[in-house]
Amino acid sequence: MSQQILVISSLNSIAPANYLIDAFRNLAVEVIAISDVKNKRANHVTNGAFDVKNYVAINDLQPDLLLFVEGGEMGIFPVNFTTLDCPKYWWGIDTHNDYLKHLRISRLFDHTFLAQKSFVDSLKNDGIKSVSWLPLAYGGSRPDSKDRNIDIAYAGSTN
Repeated sequence: MSQQILVISSLNSIAPANYLIDAFRNLAVEVIAISDVKNKRANHVTNGAFDVKNYVAINDLQPDLLLFVEGGEMGIFPVNFTTLDCPKYWWGIDTHNDYLKHLRISRLFDHTFLAQKSFVDSLKNDGIKSVSWLPLAYGGSRPDSKDRNIDIAYAGSTN
């Protein structure tokens, strides 16, 4: 029997959860993906509060892991999941934009991953016992750079 992971995230085209879902599936892990936007990876699309316990019961699922990933349109949030008999993790991507929101969300989950390493100790100091750094990474192939004449590039936002 393969592992089963329930991933809840806003799966727009640049969402970090896309890479995780692909990586898990490449490892033959069964991923049930829930999103607020249409995506070829999504098993179910909905908006707002997503009732995890109800969805799991209706679909006769027994996830080995629940993973909520921030990102994308952020129009979905898991609710009614604390009684699931599996670890419940979340991955905060933009902690630098709203630390207090991330602190509140972290209190709901068994473990918190943060893309921003500089906030790991802050969450620990504010009472989150299980938190670690999980940096963002690119899962695609490396582009050929022999014809590039750009010495530096910037990826991000100014706001």
